[in-house]
Amino acid sequence: MVIEGKRTFWPLIEESLAVICGKERGNILDRLDNLESALQEKNLFQRVTQNKKAPSKDSHILDRPIWNSLTTIHAPFAVGQNGARRFKKNVSIFAGLEDESEESLSALAGLMPKDGNLFLIQVDPVILP
Repeated sequence: MVIEGKRTFWPLIEESLAVICGKERGNILDRLDNLESALQEKNLFQRVTQNKKAPSKDSHILDRPIWNSLTTIHAPFAVGQNGARRFKKNVSIFAGLEDESEESLSALAGLMPKDGNLFLIQVDPVILP
């Protein structure tokens, strides 16, 4: 898991830091001061996840905790797309939906293991077709 996280998540962190620091040269203390100031404006987590789709204003992040986890901080451990994600098989049996659209439910069906189960945790009921 650590190796996978370093491979997939670390580049996002490096990219965010590169945006802050740019090709800045000069005194290391000045560069560190600039870095601290930038991180006070927007922390590293916010910078790394800023391009991820945020929940709507009418919903709470815990309405779809697995979806929100797999599309932000736990994205390196996710498989899937198009409205449905699950943790990799060697990580967990939880999956999440972006919404209950036909596209999301179809994507969830494609993530179902042939010899196992997936567990969903969310406020809205999931009605399968």
